[in-house]
Amino acid sequence: MGFLDKIIKPKYKHKDAWIREEAVKTLTDQNILEEIAENDSNDHVRKEAIERITSEKKLIELAKKEKTEYVLITISLNPYLTNQEILADIIKRIDKPYKLTVNDRDKREYILDKITNQELLADIAKNATFNYYNKENHTSELAFNRVEDINLLEDISENANDEEVKKYAIWKIKDLKDENIVNKLFKDEEELIKFLENSDDDELRSKVVKEVDNQEILFKLSNDENMWIRYDVASKINDKKVLEDMLKNDSDVLVRKECLKRIISLDNENFLDDNIIEILRNEKDSDIIDIAFDNLNSYNQTLILAKDLANNTDDFIIQEHVIERVNDNDLIHDEDLIVMYEKYLSNLESSVAIDIKNAEETRDIIYYSKRVVEKSLILNEGYQKLSNYTKSNEYDKIAKKYQKK
Repeated sequence: MGFLDKIIKPKYKHKDAWIREEAVKTLTDQNILEEIAENDSNDHVRKEAIERITSEKKLIELAKKEKTEYVLITISLNPYLTNQEILADIIKRIDKPYKLTVNDRDKREYILDKITNQELLADIAKNATFNYYNKENHTSELAFNRVEDINLLEDISENANDEEVKKYAIWKIKDLKDENIVNKLFKDEEELIKFLENSDDDELRSKVVKEVDNQEILFKLSNDENMWIRYDVASKINDKKVLEDMLKNDSDVLVRKECLKRIISLDNENFLDDNIIEILRNEKDSDIIDIAFDNLNSYNQTLILAKDLANNTDDFIIQEHVIERVNDNDLIHDEDLIVMYEKYLSNLESSVAIDIKNAEETRDIIYYSKRVVEKSLILNEGYQKLSNYTKSNEYDKIAKKYQKK
């Protein structure tokens, strides 16, 4: 050591902690960093030194005797610390109910990611405290999410401190066992078919169907009693004729929606053929009609479907959806559309008459008056389009009258 070195202290030994902290950020000498981490009086300075230590042996030594929580967390976050037992011990020591925050969660997630020992993770999941004020943050669940061993999960399901984690463990055990069954079934096609046709475990059957690509097996399930099985099948079938049959005949609207979406995905440009138009002609669910309209590629296609529906539906809601899809010029000049439009307005008039009666005779006058106003404004606009100004003025007056109520 030179004469000047004896007189001038290095900055990492300065009496001002902030100067020492800044000086440590430039150090690479491991002996000096270890001495600072162990002996400096300021936790922030020690934290800076710990972040730069590369000796796991020293990090373990520091972890065992560290009392300051955020310094202990800094030790655990150092990438050179990989000792599983030490990391697990740190998690337990920093696990305090009522104090954990989102930032705490991020740090604990990082530490837990470094723990690969399933038994240690299971022990944390069983014994960590439950944070009642921040339930999504509690350590037991964070550790539990990383346990994949069925035997350890069974132990957690029986012995965890946290009742929620016990419940999650039961669910996870079933999922893992189901996954094992699925993997075995896909090794033997005969067993797979037998299971799908005969099992009464519809939840597991649904999981299996989601993994099936064999079209023949899927065809056989297209008439399954369970609608969720049919729903899953509809999303995977490639044969348009099978999908059209399901779209036409299936009793469940969700299945029919999925069939139409699948048909569209298979041929977006040309899905609207004569078969689809015929099926949609008899469809009573307006959402399915909207799916078709939403995926048409031109206004000409929209007009084709709109005119066909206008000729073949008396459903008030579907008429309303058709009206929304065509422009005013076609609506009041196309022979098919204008007839439907007049029927729609006539039905709407009947609905307004019922709402007026309810508004006058029930206590819920505000609700029914609002309905009268909304429908009367539509009628006012509709009859203006048809140049029936007598009717238009009539509903304009009704709308103004019930707006006051």
